[in-house]
Amino acid sequence: MNTFIFFFKKNNFKIIKELLLKETFALPYSSRLDSLISLKQSRRILLKIWNSSPYKEKILGKIIVYKDIRLDNDRSYCKIKKYDKDVENIIFRSELLENLKTIKKIVYSLIYTYMSIILFPFVLFSRKYRQNLTLIPEFVIQIVELLLLTKNFKVQKLYFLDIHVPESNFLSSLLINQGVRVVKVPDSNPLFMFNKNIVSSETILTLGYQIEEFVFFNKNKNYKIYPLTEISNFKFDKLNYTHNTKICYYSHGSFTRLNLDHNRPKFGDINMELNMLNKIKKSNFFSNIEIVICLHPKEKNDDAIKEKAINFYKNIFGNHATIFNGNSYDSFNKYDLGFGAFSSILFERIYCHHKTIIFNDIIREFPMKNSDFNVFIAKNFDELLFKIQDFLTIKNSRFFNNLKKYTYKNSEIVNIKEF
Repeated sequence: MNTFIFFFKKNNFKIIKELLLKETFALPYSSRLDSLISLKQSRRILLKIWNSSPYKEKILGKIIVYKDIRLDNDRSYCKIKKYDKDVENIIFRSELLENLKTIKKIVYSLIYTYMSIILFPFVLFSRKYRQNLTLIPEFVIQIVELLLLTKNFKVQKLYFLDIHVPESNFLSSLLINQGVRVVKVPDSNPLFMFNKNIVSSETILTLGYQIEEFVFFNKNKNYKIYPLTEISNFKFDKLNYTHNTKICYYSHGSFTRLNLDHNRPKFGDINMELNMLNKIKKSNFFSNIEIVICLHPKEKNDDAIKEKAINFYKNIFGNHATIFNGNSYDSFNKYDLGFGAFSSILFERIYCHHKTIIFNDIIREFPMKNSDFNVFIAKNFDELLFKIQDFLTIKNSRFFNNLKKYTYKNSEIVNIKEF
């Protein structure tokens, strides 16, 4: 179920705080300790501006989609286009500084260099703000370019995806002030992770649990909630469900993230998964149980990374463990029970009405107290093993009897709420 939300108040202090402190995945984890990271980033951005292809005009329609980066087989535009047939095209933040006119290259290079020089002492001596301060000059020239484009082409509505980025609310405020209707679509993760504060004209929530969070996080804001037609977020089979006793582990990719020096959220999901896997290895619980592993997309990037990941999971679960080949969404109706530690696909699997266990023994903000979503959570390792055995004995339809509000089968009308 997707929900449509208006709200009208903005907190400027939070917006500035997010620019400085909100998690970013644009830089490696090791950059937190690199006092010269801004110099390296400056070189990268200036080369990007000047080494891109010759000038090519960017053409925008009245209603567009805005996304962080271009990915292979990304269906984001198609999903939004299916929902709003008036959407005309998509633009990527990562490509805003490419194919510019020479005059823009000069101006943006000067702005970037000036800001980098001003911020360099703060980057040098402030580990806490280092990553975000390093990225601010890039944010600024990207935002300027997007504002110019939306103004020149008289963009009326912008669907904002990948809203977890630090500049998300700052950019939204400027676009709204320019007269653009900003519609934000959070990823299929709980809002507490990156989106407690959302500045937009409209927000479309993509998980039932997000509705509970939004109401909680926005107690003091004025907004209205309306029921909306479903956006088809995930690939799933609504009808052909077969009960079996097969188990699938959905990787969060923590082993690979560490090896590739990817940035790590402060709430500890990476270490949580690795600690859980270490307990699984020591317990021998799966030594005589058929188990299938769905690798994280980061573990499928190339053959060498994939081979390391497979060997890692074989070492955890045993050589009898098998790897699911294909799109992980295709696994949903093949395995009766899925489990893992905080990977977004677990929330998507629940949305698609399939039994799922999410291991969480350290994140206190999730789930919210007294939420029915606690049924899906294992708060310690013993509870995880118990729930695996228990859930396998329950038929899927009976399991979701009182939990349909978290799935696509939620057909209840959401009452309009005004605060």
